[in-house]
Amino acid sequence: MFLDKLTTSIIAVEGEGVISEYIGGYKDYLRQRPNVKTKTQTPNKPSVPDNVEKPQPKRFSYNQKREWEQLPALIQQLNQQINDLENQLANPELINKPHHEISLISQQLKEKEQSLDQAETRWLELSESVC
Repeated sequence: MFLDKLTTSIIAVEGEGVISEYIGGYKDYLRQRPNVKTKTQTPNKPSVPDNVEKPQPKRFSYNQKREWEQLPALIQQLNQQINDLENQLANPELINKPHHEISLISQQLKEKEQSLDQAETRWLELSESVC
């Protein structure tokens, strides 16, 4: 096993704040550790009867699914456009151009960055709504 060949000791966080160090690899840790009993049900938590309906996970509507699938391509496209505009602004020959052209490139960059922020936010909202 990979961990057996790599480690010389294991620090294990047992339960209830107990931290123990075991000498050797992972197999040695498994041999040395005390028998750990897992709790199947905590006494403070009532069990849920089988006949109670569990909430169904949310699903995308057709339009939301379509939007969610298209957003990564849009985000990639906006990143590329932002990169191109930043390269234009970094070009030393830009200083020889009229001020309004520089201003136009700067304005386009600002708009693309805002669009990227909105697209990323929307993608996150849609991703979180399913979970």
